[in-house]
Amino acid sequence: MAKERRKPGRPKTTGPGTQVVLRCHEDFLTAVDRWRERQNGDKLTRARAIMQLAWLALLDRGAQGRIR
Repeated sequence: MAKERRKPGRPKTTGPGTQVVLRCHEDFLTAVDRWRERQNGDKLTRARAIMQLAWLALLDRGAQGRIR
């Protein structure tokens, strides 16, 4: 069976979403990078790591019944 060739160009998007631009200080990025390194050896991007950390924080606040 022949391997299907990828079409040239940009890959498909992962779905609809809103782009958010975020300016971060170096100490925050250092903390994010340290957290990324400890995550099961996954090759997380900074953007994906920040999104996962945000979800974790939201889930934690939701479990306590309050969001500040």
